[in-house]
Order: sequence, then structure tokens, then C-alpha cells
Amino acid sequence: MKVIFLVPASDIGGTERMIELLAAGLPSCGIQAEVVCLRGDGPFPARLSSRGIPTTVFDLRTHPGSFIALIRFLRSRKPDILQSFLFAGNLIGRIAGVLSGVSIRVAGQRSTDPWRRLWHWMAERLTSPLVTAWVSNSHAGREVLVARAGIPEHRIAVIPNGIPPMPVPEPREHPGPVVGTVGNLRPAKGHEVLLSAAVRVRRRFPACRFVILGSGPLRDNLLCQAELLGLSDAVELPGFAPDPLREMASFDVFVLPSLWEGCPVSLLEAMMLQRACVASAVGDIPRIITHGENGLLVPARDPRALADATVSLLADSALRTRLGIAARETVLRRYSASEMLRSYARLYLSLAGGSPCARDVYTRAG
Repeated sequence: MKVIFLVPASDIGGTERMIELLAAGLPSCGIQAEVVCLRGDGPFPARLSSRGIPTTVFDLRTHPGSFIALIRFLRSRKPDILQSFLFAGNLIGRIAGVLSGVSIRVAGQRSTDPWRRLWHWMAERLTSPLVTAWVSNSHAGREVLVARAGIPEHRIAVIPNGIPPMPVPEPREHPGPVVGTVGNLRPAKGHEVLLSAAVRVRRRFPACRFVILGSGPLRDNLLCQAELLGLSDAVELPGFAPDPLREMASFDVFVLPSLWEGCPVSLLEAMMLQRACVASAVGDIPRIITHGENGLLVPARDPRALADATVSLLADSALRTRLGIAARETVLRRYSASEMLRSYARLYLSLAGGSPCARDVYTRAG
């Protein structure tokens, strides 16, 4: 069996890291995988190629004829399944899949997408007959597809993200506490809320530093906000990190102040690294974190609550240790890369066998 993954972006975020895991791991399940990127200006295609993952770029933004080239490519490659991701990738993928004769077309839902306007959901509804099945990384994503796009529940599989096991890093010595987060610098990640909370945290811990790993269009806005808040000497925005886990290992507290989410990869990675975590109670995060047991939950868009939760962890090393150990156990038990790979393999084999019911492959997580 052959699967082609189609993704519209070429930067590296949680979705792209999961695609990399799938493309590298599915061959062990007897499924060939390759990747098509609809942009070529970011680091993702080169990263995949460096790992020996077959990768092709069709830059639809700069070369209008690339869509025809994409159809010809799909016809020549003859995949059994075309799996697309994100709104633009899903829309282009289902149309290109039909025109190229790919019989099984799977759409990936990665978040709850409150940014979508009416026309986005109308486009989803109108083109839904072109889709064989949907796969969402969260129950919240499935619910929004049912409610806003009218997709029957039985056509949507829920397969949470999974990450490979990794060792707990040795503690690092640094002059003051470090609070950090990882995510593309886009509205969904709520970095403005973190900066507002940082002011309150610094009143209790004046030496605290805040590290925001990631790249994106809001970088200049965040630097300006940090300066206006008097945080220029406390906030670091080092940009895209090829190996974010190395940096995350230095965090005393990991925060995820997202405004909306599905199943966030960076949170799972921080938990695997045994970091004490504070996260917004959005998407499937409340299914991942049980407040006070393996992390702390706060309302989205609430800098005061985020600051208070962060201060409570910085002030109590025993609490950080207890929550970090429980967080790691949660990920090892419920969000493993091996289980994610098996679930995708089951989904693809089920669809190839003619099953109309994607829901049969629901995983245990959540």
C-alpha cells in the first residue's frame, strides 16, 4: 500500500512533525509513504529529504501551473490513499485526488479552527462528498466537524498525536527560573497572554526568563509588546529551533497559553520530558491534563490565572517534580508514537478494504 501525505505549509509545526513521524514510521507497518508540500520556502521539505523520506514540492503560490503538475504527479505515482492536512491542503487535496483518480481521499482535522469564516465551512460542506473519511487528532476537532460542516460522526476517526519515548534530561544550572513555550508565532498560540502574565510572574521572581521558541508573522508584534511591558531583558524569541526538545529541557515550567488547540504536540513533548506544565483548557487539553494531577489548567485569555499557576509551580519544586513525573507517565501510557502509527495503519487498511466507517479505529487516548 502507498500513501501520499499532502501538506500546504513548508514551515515546521506540530502538524509537520507528526507527518514526519508517520512518513518515517509507516513503512514498518508495510505502508509506503511520501510527502507533497504545496510550498517550498520553508525548512520542512529539506528536513524530510535529509531523512530519506521521498518529498516533492509543488509551489502553487508562485507557479500556477503547479496544480496541473500535481495532478499528473499523482496519476504517475498511483497512491492507494491521499491524506491531506489543514484547510488549504484538504481543499486542494480532495479536488486533485478526484481529478487524478485516487480512490481513497482522507482529510486531516488538526484543531477546532474558530478563525474559519462562513465560506470556509460552506466549502467544507460542498466538497465533503469528495472525501472518503476524516481523521482528527482530537475529539474537539471531530465535534466541530460534526457541528459546523455537517460531517457524519461515523466518518471521522479520532487518532491523537503520539510522540516517541525520550530520556528525561539532566537538570541544568542557570541563574534564574526559566518559563518557556514552543509554537509558531501565530494568534492561536496566545503568546500575547503569556507576555501579559510574565509581568505578574516577574513581581514574584524578578530573575525569571521567558523563552518563546518558534517563528511566524507575530514576531515583531511580540517584541514590541515585550518592550512596552518592560520585559525586553527577560523575554527571548530565538526563532525556529530545529531541535526544540534540547531547549525545552532547560525549562523549569512549560506553558501553553493557546486560544484554541486540537492535541498539541509541544505539550506532549514537554510532558514526556517531565516538565511541569500549565496549559489553557481548550481543545483536547483537558483530556490530556487532569488539573492538579499531571499539570495545571487555566482559562484561555486569562493572564492573571496563567501567572498565578506559573508562580505556584516556580515556588514549589516538590510540586513541579510530582506533576512532571505524572505528566511523563501519561504520555508514555496514552500518547505513544507507536500507538499513533498502528492507529493510522488500521485506518488506512480498513478504508482500503472497503469499510465505510472510520470510527472503528478510535484509539484509547482520552
